[in-house]
Amino acid sequence: MWEDNKALQAAWKKRHKLHIDSLVLHKLIKKYKDEGNFKWIKGNFIYRKGNDSPILLFSHENYGNIVKDEATDLWIKSKECKQMRDKLRAEGDKIWDDAVRATCGKINYEFRTEKDGQYCILEDGSVFAPDEGGKQADAGGTE
Repeated sequence: MWEDNKALQAAWKKRHKLHIDSLVLHKLIKKYKDEGNFKWIKGNFIYRKGNDSPILLFSHENYGNIVKDEATDLWIKSKECKQMRDKLRAEGDKIWDDAVRATCGKINYEFRTEKDGQYCILEDGSVFAPDEGGKQADAGGTE
């Protein structure tokens, strides 16, 4: 699975470093500093003064649509991802909003389905469906 795919692992790490070093991230920090709201960055979150809700970095809200890159392409073409998507399509579901995001210190591949909402495929190949109360499924998509 994840451990066996060295090209995918390398692409994820490269993407993560590019985002951390990105001009977009620095612009976002500068914006909050200029507003006097910047507190600190911890993990993949920016914390603001007087606000208990941190901003998740690498999300659609802060970056607009994330461009599909080498890591996304490798993951979408992987056996585990194909099995999950094929299963959902066989059940008549539609899939959209492919993205790679960093969440809770890990980089994940996410997509949305018409029936169930959001699926998040973690680095270890497990599937997390947060819109369904945190249900976990295996990489093949069974529940």
